[in-house]
Amino acid sequence: MGANLEELEKAGLSELPPIADSFTLASTTLSGISTGGMFTSGGPFDSNNPQSDMADLMGALASATQKSGSVMNDVADALVTTARDFARTDDEIRSAFVAAGGTL
Repeated sequence: MGANLEELEKAGLSELPPIADSFTLASTTLSGISTGGMFTSGGPFDSNNPQSDMADLMGALASATQKSGSVMNDVADALVTTARDFARTDDEIRSAFVAAGGTL
């Protein structure tokens, strides 16, 4: 298969978590932005209630950003689990092969 298990584990342990944290922080920051005074009328949010439209958009963006961070953490966990499980089963098969008289 040619998978570099060390690189998969490294990505899951140290490379993806900071990215996930950045998404989570961005979501928190977006959630704290007040949109009340951004628009009074007209423009791309031309409706009866542009502030509400913008607040809905910001809420959707914050939610999507938070979910992205959560999914990134799940991917990181999956990479670590996959790398470790693959290494363990590979070691078990190698040991059984050698015990049966096979040579590597």
